[in-house]
Amino acid sequence: MQDQEYSAVAKWSMVVLFAGILLLTTVWGFTAIQTILSAVFQNTPVMTFDKSGFYMPGFAISSIGFLVALLYQPITKSQPSKRANNVIGTLLIAGIAIAFVLPYIVHSQVAQYAANNRYIECKAASHQWVFYHRIVYTIDGIACSSELKNTSN
Repeated sequence: MQDQEYSAVAKWSMVVLFAGILLLTTVWGFTAIQTILSAVFQNTPVMTFDKSGFYMPGFAISSIGFLVALLYQPITKSQPSKRANNVIGTLLIAGIAIAFVLPYIVHSQVAQYAANNRYIECKAASHQWVFYHRIVYTIDGIACSSELKNTSN
């Protein structure tokens, strides 16, 4: 089987695509982490947990693997070595594993923290759609009703 040569436009389109995915997943992941940590450290009456944001660090790691795979040959002007292929494969597999394990680990810790600190889940203000899962915890029912009013506007 012959090696298929892709056009420069196709190659750079893939680089731009995975660089964009890397940027978006990194920003979303850091935003989710910052939101929950600030609520925990500031003892706010309303704590919002964006479970979906914790999928993003894994996807960011996988995007790094894809970018390394795409850019290795043009930069080095040689085929990836066995060691480079192992690193790329490890990044891809580790990223996918982290993407599907981290949200559940963090969610269990946040739920435990909420229970230990008298937070209750405000189901009316929480939202789930496919993989997007936003969970709102409040100290009392009054905070829940005000959070519900804020999310409906």
